[in-house]
Amino acid sequence: MRWRVEGADSTTGLDTYHDVYADNAKEAERIAHDLHKMLVSSIKPIEDGPVAIPGPSAQTVAYASRRAQLSTAPNYLGLRLASSVLAIFAALYYIGAAIILVFGAITAIGSGPTSARYGTASGLIPGSAALMMSILYAIFTAMIGAFLHGASSICMAIRDIARNSFAR
Repeated sequence: MRWRVEGADSTTGLDTYHDVYADNAKEAERIAHDLHKMLVSSIKPIEDGPVAIPGPSAQTVAYASRRAQLSTAPNYLGLRLASSVLAIFAALYYIGAAIILVFGAITAIGSGPTSARYGTASGLIPGSAALMMSILYAIFTAMIGAFLHGASSICMAIRDIARNSFAR
């Protein structure tokens, strides 16, 4: 009699089956274990007919593509919007710092001393004081721009970290 012996290959662990000829189920299990190195899970009698080719069963697992994984992660529109707004304000502060510096230089040049009476007790002339103040204001404004630029980058980094946690 022919028996369908199903189980796993003892070396690879893959699901497999074999059709064996034996007088009873116990002998079919022994043949499958000894000759085919199988770990038997079930034995079923089958009627005589065409013999199936033994081998591992063709089981496939459909894995999600990388594109499908990324599309399931949230988009975090709030972080993207906050990053864009912060980047725009940072650019405006950088531009403002440049404008302050240019106007300070223009003011320093335009208010140059025409005589010695424009000197001060510290020896500074009013034009150089205006230039130093504009440089300080420009540095302060550029620092605010840099902080906003950093906050914009932090928003995008947090978004990327959160999205990558979904790709595992």
